Amino acid sequence: MLDRDVETVANNIVAEKISPEPEPTPIEPRVKSYIATSDVESEIAIKTVIVGDGQIGKTCLIDRLIDNPFDDTHEATTWQDHEMNLTAEREDGTERIIRMDLVDTAGQEGFEGIRGCCYPGTNLFLIAYKTDSTLSLNNLRRKWHDELVADLDFNKGDDRLRPDHTEPWYILVGCQADRADSDFTRGEDEAVAEELNVCAFIRTSALVTDVFSAESGVNELKQMITNLACMYRDGMPKPSWKDFKNPEQDPYIEKYLK
Repeated sequence: MLDRDVETVANNIVAEKISPEPEPTPIEPRVKSYIATSDVESEIAIKTVIVGDGQIGKTCLIDRLIDNPFDDTHEATTWQDHEMNLTAEREDGTERIIRMDLVDTAGQEGFEGIRGCCYPGTNLFLIAYKTDSTLSLNNLRRKWHDELVADLDFNKGDDRLRPDHTEPWYILVGCQADRADSDFTRGEDEAVAEELNVCAFIRTSALVTDVFSAESGVNELKQMITNLACMYRDGMPKPSWKDFKNPEQDPYIEKYLK
């Protein structure tokens, strides 16, 4: 009887070892991809600039976007250019390359002249605030929007911009969403998104290791940059952040998001 029990246990162990591993559950993307028609350009160039108050986490976020590890030892940035290659898909399954010039800027007072040199030819702006700071959020209204609109007016006719580029294409980006008081600005940030007519709104944390997680938001932001870059170059109308939040409510937007 004992031998038979030992044999049963041994068979169970063998069966466990040879059982196939269960297939991992696919992760549903938090942001759908913009799928362009097959006749659009296979390679496009886009300039993206991040702005916002100093010491809110802009440079740490840029590091994560370009696949660098988190590093909180940065000194104040004056102006830093990064080249970033993104890929998108066309409806025939072929790949599309986005050559991204990604510019990090200083948020401190006294750097207005240097920042102004970064702005000409910018297609997309990441306007950033710290999620536990109403001051940095309100400064998007009081300072940053005015600065960017004034520069856009000054640079009308720039051939790197679309002729219908009469107002900035913004992504509102909350930084340091891992902080204990990160919910402090919830509700008010949506009001700012509405007031500034942003194209998208995403809260992020550069500290979270897994950039694909909902807590990080970094990959979500990267996909949104890719979407808007393609939409901008394809002559699509400027979208609203609400279109991406509920694409099923806008058949025009939903048609291109897969």
